[in-house]
Amino acid sequence: MQGVYQAAEIYHYGFNFRDINTEAAILLAAADRLGNGGRHFIEFACGDCPYAETLMQAGVTYHGLDLSPEMLAFSQARLQAAGLSTAGILHLADMRDFALPQRFDLAFVLMGSLHFLDNAEFLRHLDHVHAHLNPGGLYVLEWCIEYAPSVEQQSDWTEESPLGEVGVRYWRRQRSALRQSFDERIEFTVNGDLAASSTDIVHLRYPNEFALLLQSRHSQWEMVGQFNAWDLEAPIGDDTQAINRPLCILKRRLSL
Repeated sequence: MQGVYQAAEIYHYGFNFRDINTEAAILLAAADRLGNGGRHFIEFACGDCPYAETLMQAGVTYHGLDLSPEMLAFSQARLQAAGLSTAGILHLADMRDFALPQRFDLAFVLMGSLHFLDNAEFLRHLDHVHAHLNPGGLYVLEWCIEYAPSVEQQSDWTEESPLGEVGVRYWRRQRSALRQSFDERIEFTVNGDLAASSTDIVHLRYPNEFALLLQSRHSQWEMVGQFNAWDLEAPIGDDTQAINRPLCILKRRLSL
């Protein structure tokens, strides 16, 4: 049985619920309103690169970094089919330890992919991102802070696709309260038949812990906002009720 991060085409359709054009526009708006306004972007754990085509057509110099050769091959073929050049923009590398010759104005990571890193790995990753951002550059993190702690979570959905009906089942259960680690399982079905599955250990960071970790890098980063549901007009506060797909935006300090 292949893992979900090897089943690139199924993954692409299974997470097709996102409003790519609107969310790409929000990344551009964040760069202008909160960052340095530059148009060199990099996506970590880029996978199927869902935003790449829209961003590139808007004038962004896009780069993506991922550990899965299957995902990168799928993304390369998809972007080339759209008539876009992929020369030198997709990088097979580990986001905990990478070195690229390029520097960027905005970095982003989606769908809580930083949960795969423990705290030490997360800080090491932040240091590498910092080294690759221009002064005033942003790092946009989607769902990488756990605002509503729980010991177990499950969700299921389906998406129509050229492959048929793609079903996604997500399940997470606490493994260690002390380490805030969880067992996570994702399953894909196509027309009801199991097509791919992966089980991993993930590490959640709650708001106070995230703030303490960020404080250890206070000379490098400032937090410029936390927003709900990909809406820069919806800052997360004490009165925020249902939180869905939140964004945390960090900024590389200008003084360094």
